[in-house]
Amino acid sequence: MEDANRESRDLLIELKQQEKLTALHEKRANEKEDELKKQLDAFKEQFSRRLDEAKNDESLIVLEKQRQWELERQFLQSQLQYSQRQSEDSKRMHEALLTAINSKNASEGEEQIILINKNLSEAIAQVEARCQGFQAKVATLKPYKRALNQAESLQCANCQVFFKGLAFLDHCR
Repeated sequence: MEDANRESRDLLIELKQQEKLTALHEKRANEKEDELKKQLDAFKEQFSRRLDEAKNDESLIVLEKQRQWELERQFLQSQLQYSQRQSEDSKRMHEALLTAINSKNASEGEEQIILINKNLSEAIAQVEARCQGFQAKVATLKPYKRALNQAESLQCANCQVFFKGLAFLDHCR
C-alpha cells in the first residue's frame, strides 16, 4: 500500500515536471514565433519604404527595384513558410508531450516512461540546437544589415561610382 502511494506520488511529481516542461516549451515556441513575426513585419515595413523610394526614381531604377521586390517577396514567403513549419513542429512536440503525460498516468511500465522521456529530451535538444544556430546567424548578420541600412550611399570598389541603397545591391549583381 505504501509502495503504491509512493509510486503514485512519484508519478504525480513527474507529471507536474512534464507539465512545467510543456509550458516552458510552449512559451519558448511562442516567443520564437512572435520574434519571427516581428522580423517579418520589419521586413514588410522596410520593403514598403523601399517600394516608395522606387516610385520616385527613374524608370530603369523602378524596373530594377521591382525585380528586387520580387526577390524580397520570395525571401519573405520562404521565411513565412519556415515559420509555419517551425510552428507545426512546436505543435507536434506539444502533442507528444501531452501524449507522454497522458501515457504516464496510464503507463504499465517504467521502460515505456524512460523511452518517452528519452524521445522528448532528444526532440527538445534538437529544437534548442536549431534555435541557437539561427540566433548565431542572426547575430553575425545584424551589423552588416545595420551598416547597409544606415548608409546614405555606397561606393563601388570596381567603378568608383556612388549608389543609393538598393541601387548599389543591384549594381553589384
